[in-house]
Amino acid sequence: MFRFFDGDTARTKRLMDVGLAPWWTAPGIRAAMWRPITAVTHWFDYQLWPGSSALMHLHSALWLGALIVAVGYFHRRMMGGAVAAGLATLLYAVDDAHGMPVGFIANRNAIIATFFGVLALIAHDRWRRGERWASVAGPALLVVALLSSEAGLATTAYLFAYAVWFDKGPWPRRLVTLAPYAVIVVWWRGAWSYLGYGVSDGMGLYVDPLREPMAYAVGLKERLPPLLLGQLALPPSDVCMMFESGGSKVYALVAGALVALIALTVLPVLGRSRQIAFWITGMLLSLPPIAATVPSDRLLYFVGLGAMPLAGEFLVRVLGRRGIGLPLPPVRRRVCTIAGFGLLIIHGAFAPLGLMLRAAYPAGPPSLRRELELTGPLDASVEGKDLVIVNAPAPFFLVHFPLVQALDGAPVPRVTRVLSAAFPSVQIHRLDAQTLVIRPELGFLHWTWDRLFRSDRYPMGLRERVELTGMSVEVTSINDDGRPTEATFQFANPLDDGSIKWLHWTDGSFEPWTPPRIGQTVELRPRRPRLW
Repeated sequence: MFRFFDGDTARTKRLMDVGLAPWWTAPGIRAAMWRPITAVTHWFDYQLWPGSSALMHLHSALWLGALIVAVGYFHRRMMGGAVAAGLATLLYAVDDAHGMPVGFIANRNAIIATFFGVLALIAHDRWRRGERWASVAGPALLVVALLSSEAGLATTAYLFAYAVWFDKGPWPRRLVTLAPYAVIVVWWRGAWSYLGYGVSDGMGLYVDPLREPMAYAVGLKERLPPLLLGQLALPPSDVCMMFESGGSKVYALVAGALVALIALTVLPVLGRSRQIAFWITGMLLSLPPIAATVPSDRLLYFVGLGAMPLAGEFLVRVLGRRGIGLPLPPVRRRVCTIAGFGLLIIHGAFAPLGLMLRAAYPAGPPSLRRELELTGPLDASVEGKDLVIVNAPAPFFLVHFPLVQALDGAPVPRVTRVLSAAFPSVQIHRLDAQTLVIRPELGFLHWTWDRLFRSDRYPMGLRERVELTGMSVEVTSINDDGRPTEATFQFANPLDDGSIKWLHWTDGSFEPWTPPRIGQTVELRPRRPRLW
């Protein structure tokens, strides 16, 4: 169910041919996730209420409710103090980072994997406290978490933290307690690869840590700080999707500095204890497993599991009765008090509102979606024709168009083509009756989501050709980083032929477009989409 691209070049070519993947897609692209437990829950939806998206959303919300109950139980067992544990669970329950996986039905896997991961942690704690049956339950639940989503791997961060801070005895004996979990992870990863799952170097925005360790390691320094800042404060880590490559590096530095400032404020108040060290270790070690893709708050379920107990303890110590007696200089105590109220506003006031909005609109504000998606102007005349979109603000939002049209019983073009991104401008030169030369101002594959279908690690070559039904593309210029800056599009029929329907994006919508005359060059410079 989650096998988007399977590495089969012939299948990828068919997807490109009908318009379910853009022309620049890497031929051997692979993006396949092994999530059979989650797939069963979707199968369940389609057996009982196939026509009700509301009940599917309710199904996801019930998983979130079960997760919150499990998290509350785990926090209470590990924290001791009822007030701090209750506050930590409340903050976790209303965390706006949890909104997208609830509202985006296909992202339910994140909730399910975390639920079974937390159950595995509870079972492990019970085993280490003398309940022998839990020695089997913990590893079994880790298997279920991993088969729900690869995000379940973050469970091992807290297992390791438990061995470090709560287990007693020599280190070899502590590590032996982790052996069953290590065997399961090795088995899971081996089966994952053997069955053909994983991502290839042609897949942008994702990287396989084992297949491409250097690319993964290089990406960590840009991904970890925004993720941690998105969990601890503001803004959401999703803002990284808006940056170009240079901007993401700068933002990572800013986010790292802000995280360091938060740590310098919070850690002296929390003091030193095994519980605090456990939450910090688990929180930090749960970041690398989710940092194999572009930062997004939807990935933070396991990170929040450790972050919210820290927030709860900090708030109790700063704003509770003990706050008056904090062993800190007066100025620093005032700073901590201000930080406590700020934390309370962000996680106690803004977060619940953000949770509702992000669950209701997981892909962004409706006004933005209306601008990015193709909802018209199409009529029955497009049936059986080639639909060619010269420029698009976000080609990613158009690859689903033929499928949506078919499911809605609407007219379906013979093929759908997106030639170029829209910003900041695109120059289009008509070479002859059947050929366009397109030169985006910033080149092709410049924007983050455009690189989803071809990574920087799998660049296109000069004179590389892509042959599709009714159209061929040749890369005629590339820049220093290997991205095409110019491409020639040759169509099987004349551009003015009635078999082609042309659209371009301008002023917030897709409108009909007429190709220029032979020898003429035109420039399209639309306004940027409005976020709200």
